[in-house]
This record gives sequence, structure tokens and C-alpha cells, in this order.
Amino acid sequence: MKEEYKNIFEEYGFNFSRLISGSKTLYCRTHPDNRVVFNARIYLLEDYQNNPEIIKDFFEGQELEIWYGDLDLTLDTETLKKIQSKIGKPIIVTTEHGHDRLLLE
Repeated sequence: MKEEYKNIFEEYGFNFSRLISGSKTLYCRTHPDNRVVFNARIYLLEDYQNNPEIIKDFFEGQELEIWYGDLDLTLDTETLKKIQSKIGKPIIVTTEHGHDRLLLE
């Protein structure tokens, strides 16, 4: 993770490897209508599109991550949009195993 991105995420309270709860099950039970992504990975969209083989491999893909941690997208999307604006480039959120992706608009 590049230090410049780390600092931007931290400005908004998104520390690297952020936990939103000590219990995934309890969090989901208490927020049943929220879209939650545990162990989310965030990349610059350009890096994500240009390096699909590296991204598919969890360990190799780590070098391209700009953030990793838990997200409650219902609560965090607006903040993520602010972070994206501050970075000045589109970002993409992926689930733990990369099956789902969310491009912020």
C-alpha cells in the first residue's frame, strides 16, 4: 500500500485492515438490511483493469491494494466517494475472493 493512499483513508477513519465488529455474525444480525463486505479489497480502477491475473491471486494482488478491511457499504459509500475524490482516480471495491465488485460513481 502506498503511503499517500494510506494517509487519505486514515483521514476518513478507514485504517488498514479495519474491523467493523468483533463478530461478523452479530454485526449481520444487528444490521440485517445493510450491505456488508468483510475483508474488502480496494484498488485503483486502472490497476484493477490492467492486472487481472495478479488481482486473482490474493497474495500477488496485495501489492496493488490501496486499502483492505471491513466495510458496511450502506454506511460507508458516501465516505468512500469522498476518499475517491481526494485520490483523484476511480476506485473499485471487491469482496474477499473477488467475486463481486462495486465501482463507485
